[in-house]
Amino acid sequence: MPTDDVRQSAERTTRVSRADIHDLANHIGAVIGFLSLAALDLTASDPAYESVVDAQAAADRAAQLLNTIRSRSED
Repeated sequence: MPTDDVRQSAERTTRVSRADIHDLANHIGAVIGFLSLAALDLTASDPAYESVVDAQAAADRAAQLLNTIRSRSED
């Protein structure tokens, strides 16, 4: 059985601070914004179009994951 000290230490190492979550949300938001701007200048026939669309999907998944982490850290 883990001691209280070990348990508390494990909780501290797995807990993500709200400030870190906020900072990461800002960075993900910036990436999403820049990708949206890039997409405005592209057409479907542009060679970079598919890459930008894929990057947007990845950034959206990252934002969803961050929301999951945020809700778990508030428990």
